[in-house]
Amino acid sequence: MKKDEIIKEFENESEQVKSIVCDRATSNWKFLLAAELLESRLNAITRQYQGLDSETVGKRIDMTNENTFIDWSASLCIEIPKIMENISNKIIRDLQKAIGPVGKPGDALKIKNAVEEINDCCKQLLKIETDIRSIDPPHRFVAVRRKMEGFAFSWLNAVVRFKDNMKEVANDLASTHPRGDYDLILKFDTPLQISQLAKEIKKLKPSTPLATNTMSYSELRQKLFGEPQVTRVKSRPKGRTRSNVRSTVSIVSKILRLFR
Repeated sequence: MKKDEIIKEFENESEQVKSIVCDRATSNWKFLLAAELLESRLNAITRQYQGLDSETVGKRIDMTNENTFIDWSASLCIEIPKIMENISNKIIRDLQKAIGPVGKPGDALKIKNAVEEINDCCKQLLKIETDIRSIDPPHRFVAVRRKMEGFAFSWLNAVVRFKDNMKEVANDLASTHPRGDYDLILKFDTPLQISQLAKEIKKLKPSTPLATNTMSYSELRQKLFGEPQVTRVKSRPKGRTRSNVRSTVSIVSKILRLFR
């Protein structure tokens, strides 16, 4: 692809991004580009999240049937790890490949495409967070639903920290004495409220029916909310960009088992 055709692909981006793509004046340009693209998209999602309020979130979903709420919660605990793994794969496989090794050319368009796919995953986390706050749960499950608030968004912060880590790498490469090597880390933290959520579920366990759902989260969501939610992809992370997604996914899986 010619340079003018590549530049056209970035015509709707900020002046700073367009300058990075056009000039490529420094060895750290590809890290700066990825960080700036991620930042603009994450800032938009963060603003939307900060505007969420469980009392004024918009369309309310009556989920006062306990079986329906349990099925939805169990499906949620399956879907979130899929999104986390998808984010990890997009960063470790696609974004890292597009950036390439230090000192080697990067592919600006592939960097942008990888960031767009990561952004789509982050939007799915925001959508789940919105779903959680839209639910009117059964009376016995009000505390459970409240403990789920912030559940999905806490993992979005892992991408924010990764973006900051990438900026640090870019700054180091631009310094007088760069390290010449880098180690980018995608670290998913366990939400602080997850242990409290587990306690709330255990309180209800003696009288809580087993989850009976056989539908995926996207199918169940379409039934309840009237619109689909899609996410797929699995592969083993590799390379100099590291992620703890698998250990964190196992923690979410333990919460899922409490619904069974």
